[in-house]
Amino acid sequence: MRHAKGTRAEPGDAAGDLPERSGVLAEDAAERQALVTAAREAAAPVVDDLRRTGFQVERIDDLYQKKLKYPEAIPVLLKWLPIVRNRNAKVQIVWALGVKWAKPIAAAPLVEAFREDPTSRWEIADALCRVADESVVGDIISLVMDPDSGTARQMLTLCLGEIDDPRSIAALSELLGDDAVSGHAVMAAGKLRAASLRPQIEPFLSDGRAWVRSEARKALARIEGSERSRSR
Repeated sequence: MRHAKGTRAEPGDAAGDLPERSGVLAEDAAERQALVTAAREAAAPVVDDLRRTGFQVERIDDLYQKKLKYPEAIPVLLKWLPIVRNRNAKVQIVWALGVKWAKPIAAAPLVEAFREDPTSRWEIADALCRVADESVVGDIISLVMDPDSGTARQMLTLCLGEIDDPRSIAALSELLGDDAVSGHAVMAAGKLRAASLRPQIEPFLSDGRAWVRSEARKALARIEGSERSRSR
């Protein structure tokens, strides 16, 4: 709306709101910059350590963003994992540990980090899925059964699908009855091709959630395929 010269814009008009909106945007930008600066400062000693190890990086996440091979960096990252407190910097370390070179050496430290840092549990559980093995299956089961693990229980449930162990299947049998993670338990059971869980998976074919119905079909197809292969 155009205004006559010398008149003020009414509240709610775009022109009238512009100074206030600009101020909000400026505040948001300042907050974002402060977060970036704090993360960079927290990551600086880690980056220095990585450089001394031979990695010419500017940021921790250069390790995986640039698709480097960095098995020699894993001890450095594990050293700093419990030390760094800034969430954004810590998440960069966590993601850098979610690689094949860190399996299984990073599994136990990540479990400990999950227990100590409630702000980054989803990211830590995601990394755990990539590096966990039988040595930490008991820890993962303990964490996934704990309601205090929050929504990260979903990712921890998927972790069990990466560990072919009777304890994983027993835990998934229980988790299939837990509405908060049942769909993820279906996915994990299918990944393991757990034939013993077929009777518990079949009812999910008529689940009210479309994505769960889809995962149930995939899980049962995997189980049936595995059974056919064994029978040949």
